Amino acid sequence: DAHKPVIGASEEELRSIKTPACIVPGNDKIHSRQVGTKLSTLLPNCELHILFEHEHDMDMSPNEEWVSKTQALATLFVQFLQKTLPGSKV
Repeated sequence: DAHKPVIGASEEELRSIKTPACIVPGNDKIHSRQVGTKLSTLLPNCELHILFEHEHDMDMSPNEEWVSKTQALATLFVQFLQKTLPGSKV
């Protein structure tokens, strides 16, 4: 599976997913922006959101960077759910 765009799913499988998706790539080697961007080109009904200005040349970025984005992530996901599930009380 390491040769697939996202571990566990082929391009064909990803293109077949019709469910709305919100993609937020990370900023390190394990959670790379490149993989998130590629995924966004394969999923037909998705939004891509880049939260980090730069990527780290390390396996995992410092957790503090994600913690600093907590409010931004919460807002992003609530807005995504409101658009995706109109009329719901998110």
